[in-house]
Amino acid sequence: MIVYVVERDVRGLSAEQLATLHRAVAESARRLSVGGESVRYLRSLFASEHARCLCVFEATSKDLVRRVNEVAQAPFKQIEEAISFEDPGHRPEA
Repeated sequence: MIVYVVERDVRGLSAEQLATLHRAVAESARRLSVGGESVRYLRSLFASEHARCLCVFEATSKDLVRRVNEVAQAPFKQIEEAISFEDPGHRPEA
């Protein structure tokens, strides 16, 4: 699967609203990952100084990531394909 980063401007949202947004996106990803299409919502990073939120997904297509966010009614500035680098010393759990 391909990694995508969704950028959001979350200016004016409270911590509670951010948590609600997080849950809505996660639920939307679970519902839309059916059949041959697959999407996993991996994590979000919130940079409070600039009211910026980056959400990371693995998906079969950029369009599917867009649909996940639209269904969750989660506004976004852009969606970009990305490369993910893991800690080279990290060993995945068996």
